[in-house]
Parts: sequence; C-alpha cells; structure tokens
Amino acid sequence: MARPQPVTTTVTKPDWMKLQYVRERNNSLDSIGSTASLLSILDHDSYESEDGQISEKNFHNRRENTVCFSHELLQPRNQRENQMFSELLKEKEESRNSFIEDISKDFHDICISNVDEERSSFVPSGSQSVCPSSSNEKLPRPLTPWEKWLLMKIKEERDITIKQEEQKKMKKIAKIREAQALEEKKIQINLSRYKWLEEKAKAERLHICQERREYIEKKKQEAVRKQEIAEKSEVNFKQWLDKKKMLEKTKKKIETQKKKEEESLHKLRQEKARETYKEWCEKINKSGNNVSQNRLNNKTSKLRGYTNKNACPPSTFFNPVPWKPLVIPVKTNRNENENNYKEERKCNREILFL
Repeated sequence: MARPQPVTTTVTKPDWMKLQYVRERNNSLDSIGSTASLLSILDHDSYESEDGQISEKNFHNRRENTVCFSHELLQPRNQRENQMFSELLKEKEESRNSFIEDISKDFHDICISNVDEERSSFVPSGSQSVCPSSSNEKLPRPLTPWEKWLLMKIKEERDITIKQEEQKKMKKIAKIREAQALEEKKIQINLSRYKWLEEKAKAERLHICQERREYIEKKKQEAVRKQEIAEKSEVNFKQWLDKKKMLEKTKKKIETQKKKEEESLHKLRQEKARETYKEWCEKINKSGNNVSQNRLNNKTSKLRGYTNKNACPPSTFFNPVPWKPLVIPVKTNRNENENNYKEERKCNREILFL
C-alpha cells in the first residue's frame, strides 16, 4: 500500500485554472464621495458606445505623443520648448473638446433610452396602435438639472484628470531635463577631466624630457670635469714625481756629502787623538814622576807595598799643566740666536727644494 499524501501538498494548477489578464480600470467602482460610481458604466468593459473607440484611440494617441515628445527632447532647447508648448496647448484643447462631446453624446443617448423604456412600460397596449410613429422616433428632450450637474461634475473631474496628466507630463519633462542636464554636466566633467588628464600627461612628459636633458647635461659636465681633474692630477702627479726625484737626488747628495765629511772628521779626530796620545806619552816619559803601574796584584786585585790598608793610595794621574781659572762662557742675546736658527732653517729648506 502506498502512503497517502498529506492534504497540505502543493499541486500545480492546469492552464485552464489560471486567471486571465484583466485590464486595469481607470476609475474604481467604490463610491468615495465622488461621482466615479455613477460614471462606472462609461468605464465598464460591457458598455460599448459608438464613439467609445474614438476616445480610446485618442487616449492611446496622446500616450504615444508623450513618448514621442520625450524622444524629441534631444533637439535644441529653443526649438524643443516652442514645439512642446504648442503641442501641449493643442492637445489640451482637442482632448477637452473630444472628451466632452463623447461624454455628452453617450450620456444623452443613455438617458433617452432609459426614459423610452420607462414610457413603454407604462403606455397601454391600445395607445401603440394610435401613434406608432412616436415609439420609433426619438424626440429631443431638454436635460434635467441633475443631468446638467452630472455633466458639470464630469467636466470638472475630466479637467482635474487632464491637469494631473499634464502635471505628470511636466514632471516627466522636468525629470528628462534634469537627466539631460546631469548627462551634459557629466559630459562636461568628463571632457574637462580628459583635458586635464591630457594637460597633466603633457606636463609630465615635458617634465620627464627636461629631467632627462638635465641628467644628460649633468653627466656630460661631470665627465668633462672628471677628465679635467684627471688631466690636472696627471700633470700634478708628474710635477710631484719630478720634485720627489729631485729631492731624493739632493738628499742622496747631501747624505753622501755628510758621510764624506763625517769620515773626514773621524779621520782627523783619530789622527789628533794619536798625536795627543804620543805627545802625552813623551811628556810622561820626560817627567820623572812615573807612577808604578805594577801596584795591583793580578790575581787578588789588591795593592802591594802598603802595610796600612786604610791609607789613601797615591794618585795615578800627574797634571803637568799648572792650575788655571775656569773659562766662563760669554752671554749672548736671545734674538741673535733665534735669527741664526731661522737662517739655518731657511738654508736647509732651500737645499731640500732644489
């Protein structure tokens, strides 16, 4: 046994159960203090008047004209505004006249038909044979005050609806104008932005080109400056080398001269020392006060020939020259010594830079 489905299950409806599209009514059937309920017959789908098709055509034509009018707003403003206001005035007059005529005809026909039906219901059977032509012919009848009031009310409501439609049209036109103004502003903003971007790009390109030129010029100047510095450094280095070589040569010459002078002085000193030693030896030999050279014992390094060890030994040096006073150096001015020192330094510098 299959399990039964619950009652709450959803079932897809067939096409014949679906609601057909119903056209929306222009006026509601509910009475809210207005005459729309009284005029519901004119707006009802079942009512078909002879001139009803014309009114619907006019309504659709007006709607198409509004659409075309919205498309025509793309024209220049002066031409567009003139055309717009002229068409609006024409449409107002045509719509009012046509609508009032249609409504008056339809309403008059309805009222006459209702009156004829009522009369036919109350007229006796014998009267039909007396005046048969009266039932067929429809005599014109003046409108009652209620009918006049109703027509005035219809005209007022129609004027209100026309004004509302005009206001809607004007609002649409204002919105379209605002949209066009916004689009124009956007276009102008985009154009100004595009121009600004182009100018900025050009300025950046010029700035980049100028920077490149300046960079190339700086590089060239630096290369020239480096080349000049290298040339000057080479020249200065050569001059320095020449001076250095000259100084080394002069130093070598001075050193060789100093060495030669020192050697000659050393030789002279040695010769003088030998001569003085010989003279001293001769003087000692001539003088009789020879000091005993063998006074010390070679092994014990003690004096010999003296019993008293505490006594002072005899002197080993004999001064043949008599006593003389000490030589006191002569005082000299400090400025003279400084001048002499400066002159010596100048001479040394001149020798070095030669």
